[in-house]
Amino acid sequence: MSELQHSTSNRVAPTTRHAIVIFTLAGLAAYFNSFQGAFLFDDFGMIIDPDIGKPLKGKLAPRAVVSLTFTLNYWLDGFNTRGYHLGNLLIHVAAALTLFDLIRRTLLLPKFADRYQHSAGWLALIVSLVWLVHPLNTQAVTYIVQRCESLMGLFILLSMWCYLRGLETSRIRWHILAGICCVCASFCKELTMGVPILAVLYHRVFFGDSWKAAIIRNWKPLALLSLGPIAVVGATFIRGFLSDKGGTVGFGVTLYTPKQYAITQTEVLPYYVWLSFWPKNLCLDYLDWPARKSILEVWPYTLMTFLALAATVWGTLARKPWGFLLAWFFLILAPTSSIIPIQDAAFEHRMYLSLISVVALVVFGVEMLLHRFTANSEGRYPFRVLAGVVLVVLCVLGALTARSILRNEDYTSDIKIEAEVLKIRPENSRSRMGYAGFLLRSGKVEEALKEIEIARKRPELISDLTYLANCYQALGRTAEAEAIYRQLLENRNTPQRASALAIALLYNGRPADAEPYARQALELKDLKSQMLLASCLEEQGRDDEAKAAYTEALKLAHTGYGHSLMVNARRTALNPEATPQQLRMAYLDAKGAVGLLEKADWETFDTLGICCARVGKFPEAVKASQRAIDAAAGRTEYEQKWLKERLALFRSEKAYLQP
Repeated sequence: MSELQHSTSNRVAPTTRHAIVIFTLAGLAAYFNSFQGAFLFDDFGMIIDPDIGKPLKGKLAPRAVVSLTFTLNYWLDGFNTRGYHLGNLLIHVAAALTLFDLIRRTLLLPKFADRYQHSAGWLALIVSLVWLVHPLNTQAVTYIVQRCESLMGLFILLSMWCYLRGLETSRIRWHILAGICCVCASFCKELTMGVPILAVLYHRVFFGDSWKAAIIRNWKPLALLSLGPIAVVGATFIRGFLSDKGGTVGFGVTLYTPKQYAITQTEVLPYYVWLSFWPKNLCLDYLDWPARKSILEVWPYTLMTFLALAATVWGTLARKPWGFLLAWFFLILAPTSSIIPIQDAAFEHRMYLSLISVVALVVFGVEMLLHRFTANSEGRYPFRVLAGVVLVVLCVLGALTARSILRNEDYTSDIKIEAEVLKIRPENSRSRMGYAGFLLRSGKVEEALKEIEIARKRPELISDLTYLANCYQALGRTAEAEAIYRQLLENRNTPQRASALAIALLYNGRPADAEPYARQALELKDLKSQMLLASCLEEQGRDDEAKAAYTEALKLAHTGYGHSLMVNARRTALNPEATPQQLRMAYLDAKGAVGLLEKADWETFDTLGICCARVGKFPEAVKASQRAIDAAAGRTEYEQKWLKERLALFRSEKAYLQP
């Protein structure tokens, strides 16, 4: 059907221009407070990366398209989270717009004759709007690193839209664009294997061609659509990703066998559907989802899943549109809900695209009932029916938007997210360990230790005991802390664990022992590991080597990092209740601030002097204080006076605490 035919047959429907305005406003209404969201969990590993400003480098390099978008965010606004959240929202709105036109064009195909001539645009608008503001999508939109999911979703929708245009016009350029979009989707996330199958089913269901026509005669467009999925599947096997021992995806996962995972997913899938209808207890972490060993444990859910699969097969064979929607649900989820074990049995962001089928089935089901019982012979509805439908739709959209706004508030800090997880799933040891980490960073060491002991009741859900070792370290139980760090490193030798052991040894005053592990941590190629090595060298008196290490660290440090180190160190050193461990950390941070700043100001040297005195290094405190006085030559007489008073205090081997 031509562009002109579309416009003339659907004049009363909202246009694409209308949809752009409506979706933009609806997206802002649902996600305006997401701009306050912070970097959380995987954001730090994936985004806060020294290579983020270098396209196609860093930990997200295999997901090249996502990596490029984060690089663009960084170039435009550094590490300001608002820019990343705005990018995520723009992607989500673009996906909703693509979905709108995909549904509208599908409803105007010859298969439906004139059934949706006047309602195609409105039905497409309702489905897309509900999907846009639905709170189940908040994880894919508000959790910054899950741009991988939403951007993949956008490109899958674009590939299906281009594929439809190719079938309508018989022009190969549309199929080439569909293939390009599918390649882009594959390099956002490696879960696009079902796209070529969906294309075949779409062709068969909505264009009515035979299976032979949909597959054999249509092999070129399908081959183009298959390029991306084949590439990422091949790369996955070559990297040994599925068999990585101790990994989080594949047959090396220890929490589930393939059989257990498949059985467990028959319980997870109905739960996803339940959240689609009642998205109240949304949760970021389902690591504690119990592994089901027998179908008998979950037989009602297994029965529901198999009946739905049977209905999907029958519906697609019978060329029913609802059969395609069910196929969309299962094929999108197939890579994460099949026999290949994944450490996390459930994640809400996996429903990003599959939610479309649930929303569409409800909307079209209601429309079908209305059409059957209230429409006249021309397919028009009485005014009171239309008014009721509008009122119900507005209420649903309002309720979903309000719930999305509330959910976005949880993403403003990691502690809020962890607290929500523990409220819903108190046996989730990973989140409890994360909560313990927050308590530890807040100086509540004893409380953190209690949380860790609770978490250890399910040790299989704890990736490591770093927080426990950190608690022991903070409490001065250094031997126990070091033993745990060494055990972790022996179990799995990684740069991260080498870094943790190096930090413990350095804080315990053993820089020479810490140095080899600090050098191993350099594999991380981040600022923290470079600073760690510099501190180890400086503590050994190897000043020239330390200066070279600080120079390398300076290349990785963002503007103001040295100043922030100084501020944190000063705050800790002036706290009379700071523990010896915290004071040692403040001392090293203050030295790091001086090392990073080529022309350190008087306040930085003064901070170093205060920190040196608090850890009993009075000769160093005197030297730093004298440098502060020299650097403050142009300051007021009052400021120079109390700097000199502090110097006298250090010479008498007394620490300074702010009165």
